[in-house]
Amino acid sequence: MAFNVLGLTDETERAYAVLVRLPRATARELADACGLSTPAVARLLTALVNNGLAMRATGRPPRFTAVAPDVAVTALIRRREEQLGEARLLVHQLMGAHRDASRISHPDMPVELLTDRTDVIAAVRRLTAEARREVRVFDRPPYVDRPGSNFDGQIQRQRAGVAHRVVYDRAAVAWPGRLSDDILPSVRAGEQARVRAELLLKLVICDSRDAVIHFASRRADSPPPTWCTARRCWWPWNHSSRRSGNEPFRCP
Repeated sequence: MAFNVLGLTDETERAYAVLVRLPRATARELADACGLSTPAVARLLTALVNNGLAMRATGRPPRFTAVAPDVAVTALIRRREEQLGEARLLVHQLMGAHRDASRISHPDMPVELLTDRTDVIAAVRRLTAEARREVRVFDRPPYVDRPGSNFDGQIQRQRAGVAHRVVYDRAAVAWPGRLSDDILPSVRAGEQARVRAELLLKLVICDSRDAVIHFASRRADSPPPTWCTARRCWWPWNHSSRRSGNEPFRCP
């Protein structure tokens, strides 16, 4: 029935629908109209009154009248929306507790696992914005944010003296519009960029102490990709990025 979502039973909804057409009815009259016993309808009328769907007039026997549907039902809908809002707030609070519980704490290496796209984007932007010396990146698809979306922020950091060193997977360079709209302008602004045929992982390291790392399997049945943030660590640059097979960008 339609009112189930408002917390009313089918019998309560049925009694209300009949009462709308039968104003000032007694419990017995309503019971006869509904085909139910008088004690059962008495319980339903109590529920209707408690939920603001009916009014009880004094007298012997008491008589009941349905409250106008646009008033009574709308009030129930508003009440349920408030309850849903409280539930959403509780979910938000529990998510914070869940993230805290998922955090692996160590005095020298706090680590946090991220699976939500919004949390990953926020973590990358927060760490890169806090960089004061350099940002180092292994860049390859897939992406959680539009490639080049942080281009303006990178240019501002480079002008402020924050070095950017990026190793691109060939698939990143081949991404539509990426080379002309993002990579080459970044190189002209001072980014040190190289390309490899294939990168086995993607990561962002800021000032050799904070990092965001992507973990994902190439198997079709693998779980959703997970990102990991690690702060206050020492991250030596992988010298394999300088081995043969790297191709530096030549900016025209």
